[in-house]
Amino acid sequence: MKKEKTVDIEDILSLSRGEKKPTIVDKFWNIAEKVSIVFMIALGGSFVYTMVNSNYKTNGVEKDRFMQNIFRVPLTLPLTNKDIQVMIDENFSSEQKQCIKNAVEELDVELTGVTYKVELDNSKKAFKSININRAESDSGYGLAVTKINSTGFWGYINYPIKMEVQIDKIVPQENLDKNDTDYLKGIIKHEMLHTLGFVDIYDSAEINKTIMYYESGKGPNYIHDLTKDDLEMVNSVYKVKNNDNLKFDVTVSTPKYTTVEKYIPKENSDELTF
Repeated sequence: MKKEKTVDIEDILSLSRGEKKPTIVDKFWNIAEKVSIVFMIALGGSFVYTMVNSNYKTNGVEKDRFMQNIFRVPLTLPLTNKDIQVMIDENFSSEQKQCIKNAVEELDVELTGVTYKVELDNSKKAFKSININRAESDSGYGLAVTKINSTGFWGYINYPIKMEVQIDKIVPQENLDKNDTDYLKGIIKHEMLHTLGFVDIYDSAEINKTIMYYESGKGPNYIHDLTKDDLEMVNSVYKVKNNDNLKFDVTVSTPKYTTVEKYIPKENSDELTF
């Protein structure tokens, strides 16, 4: 039995109007055109959102103080209600590790919206971490370098973050005096601000105003701690998460410690003295 051929009513109407029946290629380009329109709308919306988000993220701080992605969006570190793990390489000496630990813990107190947790056991390394490593050889990048990666429009820095410290150039000896500890702590704090998205400053007029000045050295002529301007800048971008100007440990819902006092770390101890 011969199979009857069916005729599409749309084909008949098209022929009656003198229209050409669309081919498979025509249908493909028609679909592609619609997809491209949707894509351009989404891209435009993303761009607008990115620009708005960019201004929101800076909170009044000049954009030039930030690293920026190709869309000129400032890079910032995404935060949650959990601590950021700071892993210190076991290959540092005990004094060097203690000095680095003290530097991070001082920042933890000074920065209102960022909470760090120092970890010395390398087997407990988490994905959401800043890894402070001892550089095995001269990297050619100076005393220390922090490697920052970011993907997408939004300008958020990716974890994990790797910091390489050429400790033999900074404090090669085992026994550290005050100049040594100030020097090392200053370099660590400088690099930790890189992990928050802030750039080096090359203007010599700013040498005594910020720890982010690109050049550092031992002695009183160099800044080894965050200045008032630095604290205002960082705390404007990374704001405190509650109304009492306190950091909270969300696991126990009690204040962790205040952000307005600076502690003095005890030697070889995890205790904090206010």
